[in-house]
Amino acid sequence: MKNEHDLVEEIRQKRGYVYPWQEYLAREDPTFVEAYERMWDTIGARSVVLDEKTKQLILIAVVCSRLDDVAMRTQIARGLRLGLTPTEIYEAIEVAFLPSGALTLVHGIKALVDQLPTEESSASL
Repeated sequence: MKNEHDLVEEIRQKRGYVYPWQEYLAREDPTFVEAYERMWDTIGARSVVLDEKTKQLILIAVVCSRLDDVAMRTQIARGLRLGLTPTEIYEAIEVAFLPSGALTLVHGIKALVDQLPTEESSASL
């Protein structure tokens, strides 16, 4: 079994971020975190048909519909690092708005704007 530090660094290397809940569980229940990471590797990191960017757009749409501000900012930032454009991201948020409502759109777009450089946030949206 890996220690807390190794687990956290593995997550950071794979995804480019670590949530506070992951750090907590890596310390308190590393066996669970190792199992969770195997599931991530099976679903999130591997490609059967959907590429990494498409999966990231789906993830962004879902976390926006759940109104999780931390996850929205984190996943949007990851999407931008993966090469998604602001247009691709806001279009995914607009699609999520249809079944989940106006708060998805408002909070999602706010999270997107928060991740853009200042000059780009007003110019691209």
